[in-house]
Amino acid sequence: MYLFDLLSNCILIAFNSIKEKLDNKNKETEKEPEKPKIEFFKNSVVNTSLTFDNFIVGKCNIEAQQAALYIATNPGKVFNPLFIYSNSGLGKTHLLQAIVNYIHEKEPQKRALYCTSDDFINEFVRAVSADQAFKDLSDYIYSSDILFIDDMHNVLRSTSKEKDTDISS
Repeated sequence: MYLFDLLSNCILIAFNSIKEKLDNKNKETEKEPEKPKIEFFKNSVVNTSLTFDNFIVGKCNIEAQQAALYIATNPGKVFNPLFIYSNSGLGKTHLLQAIVNYIHEKEPQKRALYCTSDDFINEFVRAVSADQAFKDLSDYIYSSDILFIDDMHNVLRSTSKEKDTDISS
């Protein structure tokens, strides 16, 4: 009698497991079709040739290069955020993209999001004007382990222009 009870319990457990899998499969097929995913930051592309190996180090950028390399080897732990300010053409974008490339190479499981400030603002404005897109954009950004925004001076420049042209005050 004991063996019969044990066997019937095993059959019942197996039956319930199969029934649960079939029910889940039916639920999956009954779901609403997924809406198409919105692509964000399509225009922000990292140039894979911009690395630390081919960055030209000089007196004007050695500290920035050292900080960038340190960040690349310890993402999210030091200099968070890192803000590099210098004249045009001294390697800010190169360093930023070198960090992204380094992380992609050494820690491919990490999701690094790179964009320019113009693309960030454009995506934000586009998302705010759409119904669900703002939540999608927010989820997309927060799903990244590391966020890199290049050319932040453009944001400052655009806000100062808005203040200069604001005639309502």
